[in-house]
Amino acid sequence: MKNQRLFLTIGFLIPLGIVHAQSECTLRKDSNGIKVYTCSVNDSNLKAIKATFDLEAGLSQLVAVVQDVPAYTAWQYRMIKSKLVSQHRNELIYHSEVSAPWPVSNRDMVVQLKFKYDSVNRIMDIDAIGLPALVPLVEDNIRIPHFKANWNIHVVNKNHLRIEYNLMIDIGGSIPAWLMNMAQAEGPFETFSKLKTQITQAEYQSGQYLNK
Repeated sequence: MKNQRLFLTIGFLIPLGIVHAQSECTLRKDSNGIKVYTCSVNDSNLKAIKATFDLEAGLSQLVAVVQDVPAYTAWQYRMIKSKLVSQHRNELIYHSEVSAPWPVSNRDMVVQLKFKYDSVNRIMDIDAIGLPALVPLVEDNIRIPHFKANWNIHVVNKNHLRIEYNLMIDIGGSIPAWLMNMAQAEGPFETFSKLKTQITQAEYQSGQYLNK
C-alpha cells in the first residue's frame, strides 16, 4: 500500500531545460494527441521525460498562460500553491508547492523561466531551471534539489503550435530512482491535457508574450 502511494506522487512535477545526453527513449503514453516518453540519460539512474503535442492556439496565448503563475494550480498536476517571486521583461521566477499522498512529504520548488523567441524560424524556447536556495525552506516540505526543463515551441501558424517538452528532475528525499522512473508519464499527460482546456479561457485570448 505504501508503494502504491509513492507511485501516485512521482509523476506530479511538470510545472515548466534542455535535457542533454539523452539516448534511448521509450513511449509511455499516447492519448489525446499527447505522447510522453521516458529517456535514459548518460551517467544518471534517473530517466528524463519528453512530451510532444500540438495546441490549437497562438503563441501569445500560450505565453500568457505560462506567465499566469497563480493559475498554475488549475492545470499543473497536483500543484496546490504557486506564487510569483519576480518578473522582468523576458524572465520570471516562481515558487510552487505540490501535494503528495501521505506518508510522502509535499515537495516545493523555485524555478526561473526564460523566454527566447527566434522570429526568423518562428520558434520560442522557454528554459526553466531550479534555484533551490533562492527562497527559504518551507517547514515540513522537501525542496526539489534539481529541476531543468525546456519548452520548444514551433509556430506552425497563428493558431497552431507544435511543442516538444523536455524535463530532468530529482524530487529529493529518499524515494529510489527505480521507483521514480516507474510512474513519470502520468503527470505530464495530465498537465498537458488540462493545458489544452486552460488555454481556451477568455483571459488569455489577447495575451502578450514577454519579448513581443
